[in-house]
Amino acid sequence: MQTQQIPPTVSWVSFAIEAVKILGPATLALCGSWIALRYQRKLKEVEIDAGIRLKARELMFEAYQQRLNSETTELKELSRTLQALQLKLEFGTGSEQMEAFHKAAAAITGLMSPVLSSVGNLEQELAAVGLTERFHSQLGFVKGILSQPPNVNSIEEAQAFARNTFTMVSHFAVMNQALLDKKRDSLFEEYLPKSI
Repeated sequence: MQTQQIPPTVSWVSFAIEAVKILGPATLALCGSWIALRYQRKLKEVEIDAGIRLKARELMFEAYQQRLNSETTELKELSRTLQALQLKLEFGTGSEQMEAFHKAAAAITGLMSPVLSSVGNLEQELAAVGLTERFHSQLGFVKGILSQPPNVNSIEEAQAFARNTFTMVSHFAVMNQALLDKKRDSLFEEYLPKSI
């Protein structure tokens, strides 16, 4: 005769223990995954936000750089005119020199009006970034040259005017570059290492 085995009785306590053994690690894994995904999402949001802010700053800097480049183009044109004048003053005859100067003076006067209007903007921007004190004398020199029309009666006065205008152009370029550097540093400061 065969004995029949009686299936073990399952009590609620043993069932609960088995359920905890199976479902406990799964629940912990689920909670851990949920927390990890939540922090991953937050990190991705921060990364995307930082990328958007960096791109916006890059676009602002590019627009600012393009505006300064257009002013620099006007200054380069003024510089070329002065260079042609300087050559005529050094190698031309007396009448050629004065004729060249009067032509150049008319051209320079036309080129200086856009430069004069940008000096006000430059002065405001220098003040906004705290560079007014550093470039006080250069700014005064530029304003002085731009405020007086070229009134030249001799070759020496023409040469002095050309030298002063060259100096003004170089001061203007230095101030623009310093302003551009300051803007770049302020816009990208948080993205650059501190040791630079």
